[in-house]
Amino acid sequence: AVTTFRDRLQNLCSNVSDMGTYKDLLFLDIALEVYQRQLVERIIHIDIGLNNYFREIELLLDNLLISFDWKELDICRSDLKAMKVDTQNCHKDYFQALKVKGLIERMKRCLGEVVDRCFEIIQPRAEELGNGCHCDKAFVSIFSEDVIRGSLFFALSMVIKKVEPVLRKTLGILNWIIISPCLLYTSPSPRDQRGSRMPSSA
Repeated sequence: AVTTFRDRLQNLCSNVSDMGTYKDLLFLDIALEVYQRQLVERIIHIDIGLNNYFREIELLLDNLLISFDWKELDICRSDLKAMKVDTQNCHKDYFQALKVKGLIERMKRCLGEVVDRCFEIIQPRAEELGNGCHCDKAFVSIFSEDVIRGSLFFALSMVIKKVEPVLRKTLGILNWIIISPCLLYTSPSPRDQRGSRMPSSA
């Protein structure tokens, strides 16, 4: 329902000329996006079944693509829809699990790009404003993390973390192979050389 409403709002926004109305619709869309993330938080600590988790991933991709015109995410969504039947048995079928794991890895690369871009764009401005306003440096230093943590990208990463243990077990991949226990994943970047600022569930 949230996805349907947001999709309708997007169509309304594209046809609105009054700035006041546009702002109201935009704030409503932001509220619905926040609500979608809250719904994910409610289910993330319970077992709703593998198929339902994949359905949640699909819904999150739908919502993200309402806000972002991102071809790679769109391809991931299309591939997930195409292999929906496969995900029903990926907890016991090696080759199906391998296909789904490959798709999950593509999503994680997208999430890694989000982390890096958010840090590069937002964090310098946050530090400039924070220092100018004499804000606590402890809060300023994690500002970009909090921005990510409040987004649907972070919600997607939480759901992905719920399905990965099943895929690893099916594929015989041990836990120690996972490089980072964080909920969002990135490839090495200049930022990583200065120390990890990856958002975690803490």
